[in-house]
Amino acid sequence: MVNEIVLEYLKKHSKKYKIGDLKRKIISSGYSEEEVDDALVALNLKSFEASKEEVPEYSESNEGEIKPGKEPGKEKIISSAKPASLNVFPKASSGDSEWMKIGGISGVVLIILMIIFAALGFMAKVILPSYFYFIFSLIISLAFIFFYYGFVNLGKKYSSKLIKVVSWSFIILAILFVIFMTVSIIFPEVISPLFLGSLINTATSNPLDLNSIFSQLLSSLSSLLIIIILIGLVFAVLNILLGVGLIKLKLQHSKAAGILHIAGAILLVVLPVAFIFDIILLIKESLARNERR
Repeated sequence: MVNEIVLEYLKKHSKKYKIGDLKRKIISSGYSEEEVDDALVALNLKSFEASKEEVPEYSESNEGEIKPGKEPGKEKIISSAKPASLNVFPKASSGDSEWMKIGGISGVVLIILMIIFAALGFMAKVILPSYFYFIFSLIISLAFIFFYYGFVNLGKKYSSKLIKVVSWSFIILAILFVIFMTVSIIFPEVISPLFLGSLINTATSNPLDLNSIFSQLLSSLSSLLIIIILIGLVFAVLNILLGVGLIKLKLQHSKAAGILHIAGAILLVVLPVAFIFDIILLIKESLARNERR
């Protein structure tokens, strides 16, 4: 399958620079010669590729020495500058590649744990000892963090600020959740009054005043509901933005993943399917970079 990023780049710059120079620049950025050749064939530009004898070898030292000229059989406008900056072609980084792979694996772990958690439902907190429940929730949170850190590196690879910002936002939310969960387990006396303070005071001072107790219970639940709605709105917005960023990448699985993330912002049941496409995308990009090194 033709690499869409290579295809778009050649389509955009093939009329301004020699095909040979563009090809060497793309390959030096970490992509394979086969990927470039496939894109050239798709654009019917393979026959216009300059031979090594006709085009000086491209390097950073001779970038200003590219001379105006013509490709065989096709007149082209050749700039004296180096080929356009390939921001969409960052050089292969083993660190980024490994983190994308870890992100993909973490996504698999995340889905499995979420299925287990959903199967247990509300009984999870009752069935499991408190410390085990805490550890289980912590592992889910860590898988979530590593999963989205894979997207941070995907955003770095394709210079997508939107994906990087959204992914970091998800990571920050997960870290805040871990902190809140840890404090609530270790210091329950600190967290409980924040939501049930008035209810506890009323129940303690007037244990027989059921009307007041019921009123304070509704007030506490309303405050908790507002917090849940706000978190849900933030989560929905971040999913929509991530979806937009993935669609803009124009990779094989990114468009489907992006559409599913946008749909998942409205229907949560769609998100697990989006995660599956996310996992495929991260692992595929990780393996692709390993092949290009």
